[in-house]
Amino acid sequence: MIQKISAFLFCAALACSGVQKTKAPDPILVRVDRLIPKSENLDAVKATVRLVVENPRDDKIQILKIDHALDTGAVAGVIRGSIPSGGILEGRQRAELEFDVRVPLPDDPGSFAALIQKGSLPSEISGMVHFSDGTSTGFRRGGELVTPTLPSFVVHEAQAALYGEGRLEVVLFLRLINDNGFSVTVQGVEYQVFLEDVETKSEQVLGMTLVGGSAQEFEVSTTLRAGQFAPLPAVLKQELIHYRVVGVVSLSQIDRPFEHHGEISIPKPADS
Repeated sequence: MIQKISAFLFCAALACSGVQKTKAPDPILVRVDRLIPKSENLDAVKATVRLVVENPRDDKIQILKIDHALDTGAVAGVIRGSIPSGGILEGRQRAELEFDVRVPLPDDPGSFAALIQKGSLPSEISGMVHFSDGTSTGFRRGGELVTPTLPSFVVHEAQAALYGEGRLEVVLFLRLINDNGFSVTVQGVEYQVFLEDVETKSEQVLGMTLVGGSAQEFEVSTTLRAGQFAPLPAVLKQELIHYRVVGVVSLSQIDRPFEHHGEISIPKPADS
């Protein structure tokens, strides 16, 4: 009788130990914090992806690698990558992980121009962060990436001064502007200036490099005299002269035409 009881107690102990389960550790949390534009040229859109990783556990864990995919639709398809890490995330702590993605812009001039004009391209970043305990956490975020801008050629200022009754001085200050945060090489600029639809100046400027956030200024001065510029009497009568500037900015990716119209009020003669 004693042996049977002992056996029963032993089996019961085994049964009790068999139903005990180890609680699964809390998953490591990952989210996409930001996509930061960092383009460096007109050939591609570059951005930095910032992830926030949070460890809700008491024990530290090692981050092994990040697998990522950027879906850009018809622009460049899905761009995949994998980045080793090796960083240690302490218990109850959070950290930021950053990696760069690069999206090549279309080689076709028409597609390139359309994308630049739109100003952004679709992007959905997704992936997995892998940890040393064998677990992985996914992340995903949709949005758009801002494209670079092309150098613009503008009329910054236009002036006119009348000297006596028969001489009008017209000065246009033209600017080639690079609004990007990186340098852009311009192969050339060609422009023509028209006053009252009469071409008065034609210039061609060879290649130059514009540093980020800078502009190159061109001063165009034209003297109009009675007897040489047929519209001058009508211009002086209405005290107004119309100008038009047309041309093209040549880049390695595309030629960008421009055209600007405007009018200048003519003040009283400078020597009156």
